[in-house]
Amino acid sequence: MSIFIRLMLLGLAFLALFKDDSSVIENSEFWTELEWDPISMMFKKVSLYVGLLGAAAGCALILMCRKKVVRLGSASLPYLGLLLYVVFRVAVEGESAAGKYVLGFVLMLVLLVAIEFYISNFGVGQCVSELSFSLGVVAIFYVLLNFVGMVMGYGYVPGNPRFFGTSSHPNFIGVQLALCDLTLLYLLNRSRSVSAILVVLVLLAVGLYMQAASGSRTGLAVFAVGLVFWMLASRGFKLKASLIYAMIVFGVLCLAGYLYFFADIADAFDRGDHGYDTRSEVWAALLKTSLENPIFGTGYFIAASENSYLRGAAAYGVPYALVLVGVVCKASFDLYRGVRISSRIRPELALFLSYLMALSAGGVLEGYLIDTLSYQILVFVLSLSVASRGLAKSVRRV
Repeated sequence: MSIFIRLMLLGLAFLALFKDDSSVIENSEFWTELEWDPISMMFKKVSLYVGLLGAAAGCALILMCRKKVVRLGSASLPYLGLLLYVVFRVAVEGESAAGKYVLGFVLMLVLLVAIEFYISNFGVGQCVSELSFSLGVVAIFYVLLNFVGMVMGYGYVPGNPRFFGTSSHPNFIGVQLALCDLTLLYLLNRSRSVSAILVVLVLLAVGLYMQAASGSRTGLAVFAVGLVFWMLASRGFKLKASLIYAMIVFGVLCLAGYLYFFADIADAFDRGDHGYDTRSEVWAALLKTSLENPIFGTGYFIAASENSYLRGAAAYGVPYALVLVGVVCKASFDLYRGVRISSRIRPELALFLSYLMALSAGGVLEGYLIDTLSYQILVFVLSLSVASRGLAKSVRRV
């Protein structure tokens, strides 16, 4: 059964990371000259088929599970309700992109139901181990692919210092690499041989460098928040002097690395005439839009993507945004309780808590939590799927 959950996650992650957005680049005002490497181009052409194969593996997993039990109190259930509401809201408005929303809902439905059934059959311990393993494979593959592309000179727009990588926007690759870097930290913590530690350290250094090259401040914020919560959660939130010292040393090393190794990519963080405040004006516009129709929102895609919660309120109504915040708070608390009392699977639960806190904090700066399908959404949904009211009870048995 483990092969099916791995295939499902790898297939959906492949689709989320390599979905074909070439039309977005062709119609872009500034980035039409962006060029991806040949391997990534090939991956983008077949990403939908790979994703559908992953969904098929999820359906097979659902059919093979003997116990078909959904955990009451699971944070993923109200999130599914939000996705379904969005589908109906978009359909009512007659949006041409309604099919994309339906596809995103179906894929997330298969993913969440498969994980719910897998946990009811094999326990939360085995589930988080399988999910962490698959995300580790994704992180290694994605960092290596983007590094090869960077070395070959791909992933850049002429005249723009920011690294786009295999994505269509440097902010996207910045957050995606931040999640991969957090996963590599988990792999580093779980590595036992010297050779494995050295390999993961090199990959982590490469991932951090490319993340900095993207010039994404949101990506850095996501990684920083995730790092703090990962370090705290990995030790059961027992604050010790050694942990504080480790955070200080790591911070000093990151600062030194930026000053001495990343100085040549400092231009990636330059915002020109706009300075460093590129969001307050958009936040005000989103707030105004949400207040004009606070109950149901506009019902269509809001182009501004500088805040997930305001974007959700503007597009689908203030109640939508409040429920989303409530789901995040509930899942965070459930994962926190699980981390506090767990032993063997604490590293895995700490990883998913760091994902959730990092993405939720980064959602204040970017609108990715309202996307239909992206790697950010996939990891966010996986974090919700692990959390439930019964998580603390479950981890006592592992």
